[in-house]
Amino acid sequence: MRNQPVPVYAPDLDERLIDADGPGTRFALLGLIFLLPLVVICGRLAYVQVGLNEYYIDAWETVEKIQEPIPARDGRILSADGLVLADVRPQFDLEVNYRWLEEPSNETWLRGEARGRLTRSQRRSQQEVDRAIAEVLSEKEELWSRLSEQFAIPGGEMSDQRGRIQNRVERMVASVEQRRERKQRDDEVQQLNWKEGAVGIWKTLVHELTTSPRRRDEPVILREEVSSHVVLSDITSEQAALLQSLPSHFPGVTVRVAKTRVYPEKELALHVLGIRRRRDGERQSRGENGVELAYDRVLTGRSGVKEFEQDRHGEILGETVLAEPVDGEDVVLTLDAKLQKAAERLLERTLQSPQGDSAFAGRPPMGGAIAAIDVRTGEMLVMASGPSVSQDVMLAPSTEQWDRIQHDVRRPLFNRVTQGAVAPGSTFTLLSSIALLQNKTFAPNEDFFCQGYLSSPDQYRCALFIKHGVGHGQLTLPDAIAQSCNVYFFEAGRRMGPTPLVLWAQRFGFGQPTGIDLPGEASGHLPNPFHLEEREQWHSGMTLQLAIGQGTLTTTPLQLLRFTAVLANGGTLITPRLVRSHSDANASEANAAALLEPEFAPQVAQMNEETLKVLREGMQLAITHPQGTAQLAYENELPCAGKAGTAQTGGDRPDHAWFVGYTPIENPRVAFVVFLEQGGSGSEVAAPIAREFLIELAQAGYIPLD
Repeated sequence: MRNQPVPVYAPDLDERLIDADGPGTRFALLGLIFLLPLVVICGRLAYVQVGLNEYYIDAWETVEKIQEPIPARDGRILSADGLVLADVRPQFDLEVNYRWLEEPSNETWLRGEARGRLTRSQRRSQQEVDRAIAEVLSEKEELWSRLSEQFAIPGGEMSDQRGRIQNRVERMVASVEQRRERKQRDDEVQQLNWKEGAVGIWKTLVHELTTSPRRRDEPVILREEVSSHVVLSDITSEQAALLQSLPSHFPGVTVRVAKTRVYPEKELALHVLGIRRRRDGERQSRGENGVELAYDRVLTGRSGVKEFEQDRHGEILGETVLAEPVDGEDVVLTLDAKLQKAAERLLERTLQSPQGDSAFAGRPPMGGAIAAIDVRTGEMLVMASGPSVSQDVMLAPSTEQWDRIQHDVRRPLFNRVTQGAVAPGSTFTLLSSIALLQNKTFAPNEDFFCQGYLSSPDQYRCALFIKHGVGHGQLTLPDAIAQSCNVYFFEAGRRMGPTPLVLWAQRFGFGQPTGIDLPGEASGHLPNPFHLEEREQWHSGMTLQLAIGQGTLTTTPLQLLRFTAVLANGGTLITPRLVRSHSDANASEANAAALLEPEFAPQVAQMNEETLKVLREGMQLAITHPQGTAQLAYENELPCAGKAGTAQTGGDRPDHAWFVGYTPIENPRVAFVVFLEQGGSGSEVAAPIAREFLIELAQAGYIPLD
């Protein structure tokens, strides 16, 4: 304290240089305390104005760095003989920044756009700001008028397109906002948990002290709100050049080069290829079905990334490539393009003309399928399904076209080869023959007398008896196969019961997918007495129906084709496949092999040689014998074994027509199937088509002509 006593030996106060207790000294110290912060602030201001001058000027001039994708080329799809079935071509897309299409305009963006056109002094004037805002709104209105006029699109359609884009973005914003609000509610202050006592109070305190506070910041701004969206696709190069040459007339507009899928062969193999296209708001195309979907990750290129600097006037100052695009890989199919075209022509002609017996004359089939497979490798040579639609229509269907496709009772988008599960009819008696021989129900050459019906003339009859009132008489198993004697197989089913039929059908893949590399394959239905639905009972009639391929049994043409290939190749259950190879410069051979590895490994059916010999004899007689039901498939000098089948559908609907076969007889190479949905008789309708397809196979070199 300053009023303490002064020691006797203290120095004289007058001799000190600085009087710390003097008023002047105290004022000086107080002034220094106030002056030092001012000196620091002034020094910082000087440094910012002089030392950081260029830094802040650059920050003002360079508004932002923007990243844009570099489109990559998607892989092509080629046939086995090198025909390009799916390709890509460049196209120009007109994109508009979201803020320039949004209606009404975002207030923050509008004010920022207007102020960016004014000088610093003009921004202080509200009148100048309002004038600039009106100018931006006027330019926005003129922009859409110019676009509507330039592309000859009515203003209403252009507004609808803008509305669709805005609705999609607003839904995204609303979804993000809802998730954020739910998160904020979860993080609200918790009340003390008195019910759990001290432990509950402690948990609440720990939560409140360790959880960072959540605040509602500025409204969510998604990337979609500040980026460009495709308004018009595939504009001409002249239109693109005009837009790029007059940026001041088209503010917010960007022309980008995109890659689009094209199908040079139009509707060829539509059900195999599928469709690849861009969804709304996306720049990358995606496979939607068929090979395009199954091999999407192989075909799809990986877009690159480029970054460019843009000043506040929208001028590009520089551009840097951050990641190079990686093109997709080409996929080579197993299909023979020429044979595929021939099969589709046959199918198209058949579906446009009346078929079947007189009861349904003048009524063309609802649809059909023709497929062929290499019996040794499982490679699909042909997969034709009809009716079909052009890929050009499917890429961008109009509302009218899409409604017509959706309401077409013939289901033109339905792949009947892999998805058309219906009753196989008497083609299934080939499987029944294996079961009865392996079960020793009948000896191969054991005689059986067919009187035309099993026990009663009113049920379980042969088609011959229904039409002509007589039976087949004395016959053996090969004769029963060739002449489609239902009574023979009714009796066989009655003797051996359902178990051998079901077990052998399972062994040959019925009731389960074949494993082909296409999405959406149907399994069909194999009735099983050991796996019945609730309250369902198995009765003897179900066994008899199963023996001739009727009842609740359903198979796809592909399943029957695979089964026929087993008979042709000597007993190996192969897995059908459509893709032979793909070009992957970055993948190892092991990875490529793994991609093409069938899901189901080949299996060897436990059939003896005698069984195969009897079935093959019956299939040859079906074509060459005067009473064979497949004799209309016979073509001189074209060796073939086959089986026609007719499956009843019930009601007043025509029967399904079937034909399965393989060629040549010695060392078979190709198995094939013909199916006509509600086409009538297999003998009268499917067999003649099989004959024409045999001719096409011979011309393509699959049948040796000695």
